[in-house]
Amino acid sequence: MNKSLQDKVATIASDTRFWVQAKAYRSNYNPGSLLGWCAIASAELHNRLTMEGIPAEIHMWVGEMYCHCFCVVNNYVVDVTASQFDVFQNDDVVIMHCNEAMFHEMYRGTETFKCGADLRRFQKRERWPSNQICFG
Repeated sequence: MNKSLQDKVATIASDTRFWVQAKAYRSNYNPGSLLGWCAIASAELHNRLTMEGIPAEIHMWVGEMYCHCFCVVNNYVVDVTASQFDVFQNDDVVIMHCNEAMFHEMYRGTETFKCGADLRRFQKRERWPSNQICFG
């Protein structure tokens, strides 16, 4: 990813982080760590990126105990809720090449979605908690 694209993605990601923090704060649901907000945030980030003409995908890692959603742009993980994990607790936004991201279990995506609506259909089919279902 060239510097210009990385800067643009970082700005969009930061704006999305502020957006999701405000939503979490208003709902009194984990506004600090954003635990439980990854799908909602990733769908919103995906929407904002694509509106700016930046191709992106939503990825989801499905573990035994939990799932995690994030976006991928040009072989880079872009995660606005990574602060829920100890290793990234001081990072509002994480942008890292997929090769580096593979060292972290939560970035070994097992599901890929082309848009928020696809993610939402998956969440409803899998009976996710209603407060974690993205707006699609």
